[in-house]
Amino acid sequence: MLTYNDAKREKCGLTEWHNKGLKGQGITVAVLDEWPFITEYMDREIYSAPLGEGKSITHGTWVAQVVHEAAPGAKIVMLPFFNSTEDKKKAIAWLKENHVDIINMSMKLGSCDWLWPDMEALDALVVAAGGNDGEDKSDLAEPARFDWTIGVGGIYENGTLQHCNTIGESMDCVAYTGVYALNTKGRAIPFHGTSCAAPWLSGMLATYYTGREVPPVGVVREMIKANCRDMDETGKDSMSGYGFFVMPDTCQEVEVPEQEVMESEDESMEIVLTIGSHAAEVNGESVALDCAPFASQGRTFVPLRFIAEALGCRVDYKEGIITIRA
Repeated sequence: MLTYNDAKREKCGLTEWHNKGLKGQGITVAVLDEWPFITEYMDREIYSAPLGEGKSITHGTWVAQVVHEAAPGAKIVMLPFFNSTEDKKKAIAWLKENHVDIINMSMKLGSCDWLWPDMEALDALVVAAGGNDGEDKSDLAEPARFDWTIGVGGIYENGTLQHCNTIGESMDCVAYTGVYALNTKGRAIPFHGTSCAAPWLSGMLATYYTGREVPPVGVVREMIKANCRDMDETGKDSMSGYGFFVMPDTCQEVEVPEQEVMESEDESMEIVLTIGSHAAEVNGESVALDCAPFASQGRTFVPLRFIAEALGCRVDYKEGIITIRA
């Protein structure tokens, strides 16, 4: 696992579970996304692509790595799904023939009414990203808005809700965005949006159900509800659902064999910012900025939070005081 994500694991209670040897062993998570690409830094004892692989890193590569960062003992199956109807049909056929425990869908799909009955009928928990369209949408993207899925929004490590979360009554909870994963050069960069929050929650749930059967969605939803911290209005609300999901304090005592996992760590980092541009580069990868750097009266101002978090630091803001912790 990447040390850059240690603070997130600690804050949401994963560290205690991992320290007790509960890391998602015995759980299989299927990532339905773009064509799979397993980099040389991803252990093939953990990641598999039974329907074939593409030729370059994709959105699905990041999603799969985020699952691993939360559940290093879980198996991750990467299936092509997003690009064509044929991909969807093949993935569904594979899932009908092969059992998985959790399905992660970090995408929004339209005009797929033919697909949803088959998805709902699968014997697996479906966790879906709520979308990044913001308040102009009245509800979450499909399939996150369905009652047979767990709909997830994003929250930053400092406790601020992701400003572009789609607002909707179908939101179940929020989970971390900005989780670090490795690019094709083995460099750690942050992955953002509800596309990141959904696999982080999928990994948390895989850890929670280590060595056990994952129950139906209604039971899982009640468990999530009981272990959420309110983030907006009291009780369930359209911005954060039941709130920020954290692992229960008391770990289940589950006897499962330890599974060797890959330890990845990267110490070097290059961040390139351009005055007036909302696009930055982190180790050669393009990343969007909320605030562009600018120059005024002979001084250059840069987005402090972005730089600090890209370097793996924790940034807290309270009552006018900014605290940065490495």
